[in-house]
Amino acid sequence: MTNHFCRTWVKVLAFCLFVLMTALCFLSAAGTYTAYTNGWYFSQPVFAESGICKEVVSEDLSSIISSMYIFSSLDQLRLDEAFSYRIITESGRILADTTNKSSVYVTDYTLYPPYESLVMQDMTEAAFLEGYIDLPIVPAGGVRYYNAWRLFNLVTGVQAFFIPVLILSFILCIFLFTLLLSTAGKHADGEPGPRGLDKFPYELYCLGIFLLFVVWFHLTDYLSLNTGRFFFISFLIVGCTILATLFLMTTVARTRGGKFLRTTMTYWLIRGSGKFLRVIPLVWRTALCYLGYLFFNFIGAAMLFNGPTALGLFFLFLFNGFAGAVLIAYARDLRRLQKAGEELAAGNFAVQPDERLRFPDLKAHSSHLAGVGMGMNRALEDRMRSERMKTELITNVSHDLKTPLTSIVTYVDLLSCCPLEGEAKNYVSVLERQAHRLKKLTEDLVDASKAASGALQINPETLDLTELVHQAVGEYSQRLEDAGLIPMIALPEEPVRILSDSRYLWRVLDNLLSNAVKYTLSGTRVYISVHQENGWAVLTMKNISAAPLTVSGEELTERFVRGDASRSTEGSGLGLSITKSLVELMHGSLQIVVDGDLFKAIIAFPVSM
Repeated sequence: MTNHFCRTWVKVLAFCLFVLMTALCFLSAAGTYTAYTNGWYFSQPVFAESGICKEVVSEDLSSIISSMYIFSSLDQLRLDEAFSYRIITESGRILADTTNKSSVYVTDYTLYPPYESLVMQDMTEAAFLEGYIDLPIVPAGGVRYYNAWRLFNLVTGVQAFFIPVLILSFILCIFLFTLLLSTAGKHADGEPGPRGLDKFPYELYCLGIFLLFVVWFHLTDYLSLNTGRFFFISFLIVGCTILATLFLMTTVARTRGGKFLRTTMTYWLIRGSGKFLRVIPLVWRTALCYLGYLFFNFIGAAMLFNGPTALGLFFLFLFNGFAGAVLIAYARDLRRLQKAGEELAAGNFAVQPDERLRFPDLKAHSSHLAGVGMGMNRALEDRMRSERMKTELITNVSHDLKTPLTSIVTYVDLLSCCPLEGEAKNYVSVLERQAHRLKKLTEDLVDASKAASGALQINPETLDLTELVHQAVGEYSQRLEDAGLIPMIALPEEPVRILSDSRYLWRVLDNLLSNAVKYTLSGTRVYISVHQENGWAVLTMKNISAAPLTVSGEELTERFVRGDASRSTEGSGLGLSITKSLVELMHGSLQIVVDGDLFKAIIAFPVSM
């Protein structure tokens, strides 16, 4: 709907038209019903044969029957001049006759013996009490008959318009009703929500509708549909329709504005008592609410126990409906809180307090979750910043060391080429060995920094892992033999193909074998195996450590961590860290298992089809 239909004066005009159309609809329905039941659509309307006339005559006949038990003669009875009657027995004997030539028969009653009336106490046969009217009807003949005559002429005069007016007014009622419900709660300024009468307590509207239908229920037993009273029923139905429409409009307006509960007296009471209940612990508060629920249900049950009444049923229905609405709202808010927890568990720390929550405890818990998310987010940012600074520090220091280290290595190489004797030659040898060790450490630092930051460019290709392992062990055979180690190789006969980068995969194998040479107990075996398992190519290397292993497998893959806690052997503590980073960059996984002095490295890559 556009803003033009949401203006207040448009709604008032539409509601007035709706009232008018509703009245026309029910009045035309009343007229159509009256004309149809009297057969006026199929024959010429006759006043004496109409239900309007018969009811008035029937009332006078009832008065005659009542007077027969009071008066000794019917001449004492005073009736309208337009009415006349006759009492005739089954045998044809006339007991009373007030008719004349202008009298027209309308209806009759049958009287059966024995008669206790003063007029017919000696009779033993049935009699007929016939009612007549004297035409034409004049005002002096009786007000009731004249009014019935005028109503008859009015209805028969416009009966041809009843059906068209009924159809047209019904269509307009539907249109206006839809328009009123569509614009309920909407305003020309574009802001939805209840205003004016919609802010009155909702329970008052419910009580008004309930009392209206109670009145309607009791009145319909005393109203007849065959006379002009039908028009009174039509007006009563119009009133019910108007109030029901107002009730629906205010319900839609409150719901559309999202403030349905806030416009109820129950909400005000709960909100007022909520401030008091907030100081009570949650468990005791829940217990008090449950006791209150039981108390009000007991009241409703007591009302029904004393006698089933509409008021008791309405009270129970309204109260339990409200309790159900509160539980549904609580479950809805709890679900929103659960979604926030799921987001937090999934790693989305940007969780904000949900302003739609209506219950204070859940709203406070939502704020706590948001605080946890903010704390986790800050901790994660601090850690990322620390890691970034650490990586930058390592990279910068490594680059700064490279320039003087290159000069040192160059001059040491030049000195080693010069003819030196005695201690000088030994000093140059030590300088050369330590300079190359320092150079290797610097290169490892740069590689570790690049691998951890993902700055390395991977060029994947299909490789045979079995062949690469066989070549690597072959190149290390002399070093293994010098270290007193016996390689035990278990490789499959068929190729095990993986998608990886040959340069970095060779670096991984080189690091593992280098660690084995440096840290394995002399005189023991180094077990190397390759196999396929559930679509993965698994490389396993096991050896016995020469020094006691006092750290876990996960700690060994961290930077600068070595199994030799005394750091008496050569090594930087970066080999396994670089290996893990390279394996993960090639979409594989590295697992280090430490069991006593047993060191076990397990590398897995997806098998290439």
